[in-house]
Amino acid sequence: MKIRPARLSVEELHELKWLMGGSLALLAVWSLSALEMGLGLHLLLGVILLGLGLLRPAVIDSLPSRAWKWIGPLILIAVLADFIISMPQMIPPLVRMVVLLLIYRALAKRGKREDLQLVLLCLFCLVISGALTVSLLFALQILLFAPAAMSFLFVVCLLDRGSQSSPHQIVWHNFGWRRLLRRVAHVLDLRVLALGALLYGGIMLVSSFLFVLIPRFNLEQAIPLLQIGTKARSGFSDEVKLGEVTEIAEDNSIALRVDGPSLEALDGRPYWRMLVLDQYNDGEFSLSSVLKTKYRERQSVHQIYGDNASSIVPQSEQWTFYLEGGISRYLPVPGLYRRLRFQGAQEIMRIPAVHVLGTDVVRQGVFFYQIEDLEWSRRMPASEMEREVFSSSAMVQSSGPRLYPTSQAILLTVSDADLAVLANINKQLIGGRPALDAAGYSQLVTDFLWRNYRYSLKPNAQANIAGDPVVYWLSQGSQGHCELFASAFVLLARQAGYPTRMVVGFAGGAWNSVEEYFIVRNRDAHAWVEIYDAVTNEWLRVDPTPGSGSSDPEQQVRGEVSFESGWSAWVDSLRIQWYRRIVNFDEQDQMDLAIGLKEMLGDLKSRLSGRLGEFMQGAKVWLRRPLQELSLPVVLCVAGGGSGLIVLWWFRFLWMRWLANLAQRPESLDPVRRQAGRYLAQLKLKRSQCDDTQLLEHLSEVQRQLEAVRFGPRVRESDARAVFKKTRHILRGI
Repeated sequence: MKIRPARLSVEELHELKWLMGGSLALLAVWSLSALEMGLGLHLLLGVILLGLGLLRPAVIDSLPSRAWKWIGPLILIAVLADFIISMPQMIPPLVRMVVLLLIYRALAKRGKREDLQLVLLCLFCLVISGALTVSLLFALQILLFAPAAMSFLFVVCLLDRGSQSSPHQIVWHNFGWRRLLRRVAHVLDLRVLALGALLYGGIMLVSSFLFVLIPRFNLEQAIPLLQIGTKARSGFSDEVKLGEVTEIAEDNSIALRVDGPSLEALDGRPYWRMLVLDQYNDGEFSLSSVLKTKYRERQSVHQIYGDNASSIVPQSEQWTFYLEGGISRYLPVPGLYRRLRFQGAQEIMRIPAVHVLGTDVVRQGVFFYQIEDLEWSRRMPASEMEREVFSSSAMVQSSGPRLYPTSQAILLTVSDADLAVLANINKQLIGGRPALDAAGYSQLVTDFLWRNYRYSLKPNAQANIAGDPVVYWLSQGSQGHCELFASAFVLLARQAGYPTRMVVGFAGGAWNSVEEYFIVRNRDAHAWVEIYDAVTNEWLRVDPTPGSGSSDPEQQVRGEVSFESGWSAWVDSLRIQWYRRIVNFDEQDQMDLAIGLKEMLGDLKSRLSGRLGEFMQGAKVWLRRPLQELSLPVVLCVAGGGSGLIVLWWFRFLWMRWLANLAQRPESLDPVRRQAGRYLAQLKLKRSQCDDTQLLEHLSEVQRQLEAVRFGPRVRESDARAVFKKTRHILRGI
């Protein structure tokens, strides 16, 4: 009689299916939280309703069937209205529609078809989130989703009765998740768990293999509709008002990770240059309209050669930049370079005149690129047009349109009173000195600002007045943030006849000592200036904010780099590993991996061949040794003795019965009866420890069969073999 293992009832299986379906839906809602598509209200609604459905399913079940009939049309109306309002954008309303359908499908009554629809909706949410964000969190979510979906589908298959399946109404009265989970733990079979773990491991292995073999491609390039942008942080857009860059300084989240050759490769305090703002008007810097239109280039490129592309180096240094999503469309490029490379063709926006690069939109997820032979320089070469305009005598102050490059020259649209304030400060600084070069004048202005003002995130003297706010701060203020110092420098330099422009980006950062890469946080957002040096025809970087080193822009100051270690640095190092091994995996990495795998397999083959040859040679020597050391009769005797022992053990019942007959005690010395007696003793011990009624009945049946062999008529070993086999299975718990 075969013992049936404990099983869940049909009611319990349906309850478990409800719990697993709701958990999958919650996981899908969690995955969408990383997207910036106006999903806040939808995700909040999903968490509340799905949580209520899991914790209090009786509340959801109490809704009348008429209500469920009206929910579907209401969702359809809301989705259509959302698509019309969001035109021409298609992906955000599509994702919001999927969230509503996911909530409805998870909470409504479900059959097999509806359960499969729920799995597909959850998978869509995870895929769209992973494709747009490419975050490390997606890796965790997909690792959780795979076994959860497999378990859910396993339960669905258990409940499937084919054409005999009928809708089941769950009775939620007196229901408790603790009781259900205890029942699941009680009936859980380790063999099923082992099989599930084996299947899961196989899926992960096949997925990894396909990831390595499938050619790399950009999903956003393959599906243009996925090119969904988000809003850039204030301070990193085409227009920057006073205080917007400083507001980012209160954000400690990571904005940029840089994987470089080494810490020693950094030349002083790093300035991560992103955007040049050449136009100024009443406390607001912006990218001039001509640079936005006439001098802006758009092209789909895989790589860009820089200003020092002609330089030939024996071994190039590579810097890999990982810019987090939602920061800016402009890319941090801290200096000149030989080549800048992307993963596949990218829609890139370039403004070569001011050495600015950017993407077509502000990306939702991380955007990475590699720079070869980066030159950390405080000088940027001027364009040919800039050199021509700035060297001519036609560069005079005017109230006309501020076009590039005159917008970053000496043109000021401040009042005469404000202009007089700037002229008075310049007169005090320059005095009777002869004409100063850009570096000399920059040091005078920087010393003046450091001497009379101090750095603070909360500046004073910014009252709402009719005049220029920067000039008013110069007259009445005593403390200010980096934008005020940079703005004051620009206004003073332009009044003195020095072409100057503001630059925004990041300054400084920290070194992760766990995986050795550079971390730049949003709090490192900074604004500085570039002044035109007419002697060298270059733009010289000047940081007039106090605490940035020396006031002499020509002096090389080695910046102090902070180090990040401990638990937080270790956790963040997992993200850089994700970026290095997964996000940054391209065709070249595939080739390197294939070549390395081929070399490894070739080396392994040669090693195995050598070891196998050594083993075979040793085996031959070992087999020949007895024949060489011993005589042939001895070897034959040993072989014959071993064979005899094997034969005696195999036919032990026959010769033991023969001995019993020879001793004239066939009953007491019969080996079959003695074996049955030993099994009976073990079976009695098993019965004394058992409290299962079904198992006790089965043990009694086997005991009766053993007693028949032990005390009944003599039987042959072949006839008792089936009883002995059944007994062994019982004793081993099979």
